[in-house]
Amino acid sequence: MAGVLVVTAAVALSACGSGGGGETIPQGTLTKQQFLKEAKAVCERSVKELNKVDLAAWKKYEPDHTTTDEAVLNKVSLALVPGKEREVRRLRALGLPRGDERYVYAMFEAWEEGLEEARKDPSLIREAGPGTGLFKSYEMASKYGLQGCG
Repeated sequence: MAGVLVVTAAVALSACGSGGGGETIPQGTLTKQQFLKEAKAVCERSVKELNKVDLAAWKKYEPDHTTTDEAVLNKVSLALVPGKEREVRRLRALGLPRGDERYVYAMFEAWEEGLEEARKDPSLIREAGPGTGLFKSYEMASKYGLQGCG
């Protein structure tokens, strides 16, 4: 169970980012409060789903949760990526909050960049830190009011 919490907590580091220049960002349709309320519901749903995936991956690859084998840890971490991608799609589907479109759009971009980085190097899911997209997205989400999301 401790492994589940560590991986789940590390995956939570994937919630935000930085949008590129020159992109057309859709106009916001929600208030910040509406967005946060709906986004928190999406995040809560995702956490429940990811906990199930995490437990199943541990059961499949390392039932005792005692391994330090990087290959096994990477397989468990990679099992979480599709669920995190679904979470970003669900959040994007909510629309953007009026007045904060650029920030939230950039958060989503960083989240997606972080997940792409994680596909290439699954250890980033467990060890996300400054300089990684997952860490940046988590910081942005927390700053915006989505603590623990991502």
